[in-house]
Amino acid sequence: MSPRESALLQHMPSTDFPGVESLRRQAETARVIGRCDCGCPSIDLSVDEPVDAPTEPGRKLIGGFMVEVPTNPYDPVFGIILHIEDGRLRLLELYWHVWHEDLREFPEPEQVRLEHPSAD
Repeated sequence: MSPRESALLQHMPSTDFPGVESLRRQAETARVIGRCDCGCPSIDLSVDEPVDAPTEPGRKLIGGFMVEVPTNPYDPVFGIILHIEDGRLRLLELYWHVWHEDLREFPEPEQVRLEHPSAD
């Protein structure tokens, strides 16, 4: 995992909500087990450490959004989603509204505004 991926992964569960402590521990030791083949920097994650029972089983999302003020309609506006499945970190995903060649790596954590987690 690159230093930027690691920093962003640790930044994503920085708001408080039930079960966040387990996610923070997982973020410290998570490994990359796959990468998206479309050219974006999204990564599949694996964690080995025991996971506390999820407060609500199923999938959860932690969203982070980086919105650059567009100077034209093709400037990048994109976001980041940390996918959690049954209490385990599973995917750090970058998505965009308009593709841009500069979206080959994740933004710096301080560029990401976090949103509260939601249940699927």
